[in-house]
Amino acid sequence: MEAARGSGMSAVVCRVLPLTAWDGVHNMAADETLLESARRQGVASLRFYTWSEPTVSLGYFQAERLRLIDPLLGKLPWVRRPSGGAALIHDREVTYALTLPAGRPWQTAASWLERMHAFIG
Repeated sequence: MEAARGSGMSAVVCRVLPLTAWDGVHNMAADETLLESARRQGVASLRFYTWSEPTVSLGYFQAERLRLIDPLLGKLPWVRRPSGGAALIHDREVTYALTLPAGRPWQTAASWLERMHAFIG
């Protein structure tokens, strides 16, 4: 995405990474790296990925013991997401991570979560 030339605005760039298929540990490590890149270096990134094996991901604030309530979930590998939310089972899906620097032009009154879901949907 780029701002119009001659508008007095500087270019707005978001890097898009190639689709990957990794296990949960590597997927979460990649997401964390992109988040740090946005925070420290001001780099926006969009990454789509799949899961090389069925994996349970827990939200940042969820207790690990929750996955043990269901014996089938307890047998799957698991990871903790850097975001909140409920436990998810990832298998045969495409997941995305969008990391944005703080402030303008990225952070506006319109929610990026809503905008991204509208774009994908």
